[in-house]
Amino acid sequence: MIHYYENNKSEITLVLLHGTGGDEHDLVPLAHDLSQKYNILSLRGRINEGGMLRFFRRFDMHNFDLENVKEEATYIANFLKEAKKKYKLRTLVLLGYSNGASMIEALLLEDTNLFSGAVLLQPGLLKVDIKFPINKDFKVFASVSDNDPYLPVNRQKILTNALDESYDLVISRHNNGHGLTHSVMHDLRKWLNVHM
Repeated sequence: MIHYYENNKSEITLVLLHGTGGDEHDLVPLAHDLSQKYNILSLRGRINEGGMLRFFRRFDMHNFDLENVKEEATYIANFLKEAKKKYKLRTLVLLGYSNGASMIEALLLEDTNLFSGAVLLQPGLLKVDIKFPINKDFKVFASVSDNDPYLPVNRQKILTNALDESYDLVISRHNNGHGLTHSVMHDLRKWLNVHM
């Protein structure tokens, strides 16, 4: 899998998953802005949608190809297991934006034990009947907006309720649509410092 790796001799590695149209370099500045101390393993999605890279296929903005989602999640999980050995990584924390955050949902359904935490920035909802395996020791941070067209309030409630039922969840709310805010970054730095 095409990826970017940065070794900062840390116990913790941020696994970055970009949004639609991004690549393996897209979220690296954001990771640096959070802290210079973490290793970075940033992935490139394998799906090409009209010239834009993604982590899985979709039918429209709210309906995803769930067969392809599972196939790609299994591929990524297997890649990360090998990367963990290759780079001698200890603690993996997922961090994804938009399409990358939605792929994290699929990875959590696949194998939570591979990771020590997850950050979902402006995720979509994979499916309306989503239910994660329960692990209340697992730390999750999510940023959501009440005016995000990719996660309307009714779908947002389904996702945040499902995450909250299964994990130790912290939510950062804002009103900046599908973008991120200084308040989200502040909340995320605090969450990382406390939990990671």
